[in-house]
Amino acid sequence: MFLFMAVIIFGLFTEQCFALNSQKFSDFEAKKPFIEQEIERSIPLNNNITYTEVPRGIILSVAQSELFEENSDKISQNGKLLLDKIGILLNNFENNCTIEAHTEETLNINGYYKTDWEISIVRANKIADYLSKIIYNSTDRLFPVGFGKIMPFKENVARKEFSDNRIDFVIFDYTAKR
Repeated sequence: MFLFMAVIIFGLFTEQCFALNSQKFSDFEAKKPFIEQEIERSIPLNNNITYTEVPRGIILSVAQSELFEENSDKISQNGKLLLDKIGILLNNFENNCTIEAHTEETLNINGYYKTDWEISIVRANKIADYLSKIIYNSTDRLFPVGFGKIMPFKENVARKEFSDNRIDFVIFDYTAKR
């Protein structure tokens, strides 16, 4: 009898915890205002850093010049400071984040990168590597992607001067698994 009651109580407790977790972590619509508020509070928005809400989530767009040294695949000191803030932001929420690198420039650093697509992939991966040192459980939450110039800025978002040379941090709530 005691075991039966313990199972029922545990079942009710587990169901309540699951309901709280579901409400806390899976209702992306409810989290959007908090994510936006946290972006505005912690990220220095300016002409080179902006965010917008789209059907797939919230996109924080950063001009690549804010993150990388000029004509380089190396993250700048100021870029590291900004990535630290983005990492703290991402730690506050358990959402996945796709790091999408877009560029129209071609860098021929020691003959390594022959296309804009290659440099985009490398930059997205370098950001993911850097953030992985800051973000809890990041290997399951960060998805770096390089597009080069094949995915231009869409007109459904306010266009910026850096539109085609940017890094997008897409904070979303899909159930993507690796």
